[in-house]
Amino acid sequence: MESIMDLERLVQMNEEQVWKEAYQEEIQKLSHLSFEINRLTYQLYATGEQPEELQGLLEARKQTMADPAFKAMLRNWSKYIEDPIWKKRLSLMLNEIEKQEIESDSEVLTLKNELEGKLFSKTFEIDETEFNSGQVHSALMDHPDRAIRRKLTEAMNDLGEELTEDFRRLIKARNKKAKEFGYSNYYDYKFKAAGLNFHQYKEEGLRLFRNSAAVINEWMDRIKERFGYESLHVYDFLYTATNYTTVDMSLFPSDKIETAIEESLAYFGMELKNTPINVELLHIPFGGFCIEIAPEDIKLTINKRNSHLAFASAFHELGHALYNCFASSKIPEFKELQSVIGHEAMAELFMTIPYQKEWLVDYFGLNQNEAEQLIESKHLVDLFISLFYFYISLVEYEVYQNPDGDLQDLADSLLKDVLGLDGPGQHPASQAILVSHPAYVQDYIYADGIRDMLRHYCKIDGMYKQGTVFTKILQEFMEPTERFTWQERVKSICGEDFTFNYFEQFLVNKSLIEAKKQ
Repeated sequence: MESIMDLERLVQMNEEQVWKEAYQEEIQKLSHLSFEINRLTYQLYATGEQPEELQGLLEARKQTMADPAFKAMLRNWSKYIEDPIWKKRLSLMLNEIEKQEIESDSEVLTLKNELEGKLFSKTFEIDETEFNSGQVHSALMDHPDRAIRRKLTEAMNDLGEELTEDFRRLIKARNKKAKEFGYSNYYDYKFKAAGLNFHQYKEEGLRLFRNSAAVINEWMDRIKERFGYESLHVYDFLYTATNYTTVDMSLFPSDKIETAIEESLAYFGMELKNTPINVELLHIPFGGFCIEIAPEDIKLTINKRNSHLAFASAFHELGHALYNCFASSKIPEFKELQSVIGHEAMAELFMTIPYQKEWLVDYFGLNQNEAEQLIESKHLVDLFISLFYFYISLVEYEVYQNPDGDLQDLADSLLKDVLGLDGPGQHPASQAILVSHPAYVQDYIYADGIRDMLRHYCKIDGMYKQGTVFTKILQEFMEPTERFTWQERVKSICGEDFTFNYFEQFLVNKSLIEAKKQ
C-alpha cells in the first residue's frame, strides 16, 4: 500500500523553508485521512456495524506512520530546526510514530483482536436471562438484582481464568515491544509517553484516598442502610454509586437534552446552530461519544434515555465538543495529537453544569431536596469511581510487572487493600478496558484533579452561567491545545503546578462528615 504522503518529495529537500512548506502540504493529507477514519468510526459507534473501508484506512495510516524514512526525516530536521513551535510539532509527531510502532505492532494487534473476540463473544444464562459478556460492565452499573450482579461477576471471573494464558501473551507482547524502545515495560511506556510518573501517581493516590477514608466509610455506611446490605462487594460498588439517589428519573426526558445544551451555551455568548456541534440522540450501548468528523461537523451523540445521567453524559461530551471546536486548527499536530488527559479535563469541567443547584432549579424546577440529592450523588460517584479506577490502575501496573503472577489473587488482595472489600475481585483477563484501552483509567483521575484546580482558582462551583470563566478557559486551555502541555496550561491559569490537593478537598467533603456528627 502506498504512503498517504509523498515522502520521497520531502526527503529530497534540503532548504528549511521549502521543506516546511512542503511538509505542511503533506501533513494535511494525513489530516484528511484522520477525518475520514473519524467519519467511519462514528458510523461504527452509531450503528454497531463496522464499515468495510475502516480497516483499510487504519492500515494506510499505520503504514505511513511506520515508514522508516518518515521517522528518520523528522529526527533529522528536529536536530536543525530552532523554531520552538516547529520543534514541538516534530516532537509530537515523533511521539505519535513511537505510539504507532508500539501499540500497532502486528503481533500485539493480532493477540489483542483475538482476545477481544473471545472476551466479547461469550454469553451467559443467568436466572433464565441471557447476557453477552460485552454487556456485563453496564449490568454491574445498572442491574437492580444483586444476585444477578454477583453471578455475572462470578461468570466473568471464570471466563477470565479461561483466558488467562491469552491475556498473558498479550501483556508480554506489549512489554516486549516497549522494551525495544528502552522502556522497562509497557506500563512504563504509557506513563512516560503521557508525561506522568507512576510512583508519584501511586503515592499521591494513596494519600488522596487515605485522607478521604472518613467520608468513604460514611458513604459505605449510608449505602448499606440505603440498599439493606450487610456488607459490600465488588459487584455492588458501581451500582450503588450510580443508583443511590431516589429522585424520579422521569423528570429528565431525553427530548430536553439539546435545548439544555442550547440554553447553557447562550450564557457563553454562543448559539448552538452557529457552531459545528451536532447533537444526536441514538439508542447506543453506552452513555455517549463525541467525534469530530470534519471541522464543520462535530458529532455529539447521547444514548436516548430519560435519566439525569443522560444529561450528565451530554454535558461531558459537550466539553469534548467545545475543545474540538475551539482548539486551533492552524497547526495539525496541535489539534489532532491532543492529550487524553487535557480532553477529559474539559469534559469533566463542563459536566459540572447538570450538578449545579441553580441549573437544576432553573431548567427542571426541582425542589431543594431533589437538587441536593443529585449534587450529593455526584460526590459519591466521583469518590467511588475514582477509587475504583485507582484500584484498577494498581492491578494493571502489577500485571505488567509480573504477567506470570496469580491474577485472581492479585485482584483480590488489592481489592482489600484499596477498597476495603472482601474478594473475589474482578479477574484482570476479564476486564475489557485492560485489553482494549490499556493504562487509561488514571487519566480520569487526573482530569478530575484539573477540573477542581480550575474550579478553585476561578472561584466557581461549575460552568453554568460562567461566561467570563469560559472565555478564559477557551483562550488559555482550549485554543493553544498541544502548543503547551496540559500541565503548562494549568499552571498558566492557576499559578501553581498541577496538584491533587483541590480534588482531595472536594472528595473529603467535610460538610458531609459534619452532618453525620450533628
